Parts: sequence; C-alpha cells; structure tokens
Amino acid sequence: MELKQCVNSTLCLEKKPKLVVGLRGSTSNIFVDNAAYRDFLFQTFQVSSSGMESFAMVMTSLSNGFVVLVIRGFSNIASG
Repeated sequence: MELKQCVNSTLCLEKKPKLVVGLRGSTSNIFVDNAAYRDFLFQTFQVSSSGMESFAMVMTSLSNGFVVLVIRGFSNIASG
C-alpha cells in the first residue's frame, strides 16, 4: 500500500509513512518508556508495541466472559 507523505502542497509529514503488518502488539496497565524493558518484551514475547489505553477494556471484557479484539494504530515505540 502506497501512503502519501503530503496531504497537499503545504502540509507534509517529516518522514514518509509506512505500513507495517504482522508484528505483535500488547496492552498493559503501565506506560512503557524504557528501552531495556521494550527490548525484553520483544526478545521474550516478540512484542513490538505496547499500549495502555486498551487495558481496562480488555480486562473488563475478559473478566465478564466476553471475547475482545483490539485494533490499534501505533505511531511510536517505547523509549525510541
């Protein structure tokens, strides 16, 4: 998929956007801002991104017997 860097002639992103498919994400109850912990998550669980915004919804759903799927877009990585 080709993603455009500019919306118009005056509004452009600093870097060309790219779509990455197939990496594993996770959710947690903490904000991950530590490069060593980020590396541990990847080496141990092959987790490439972590977000905390979905944690409460996932825990509430699973605690009440509901299956949940979270679809997110990430724009940065922990401490990097």
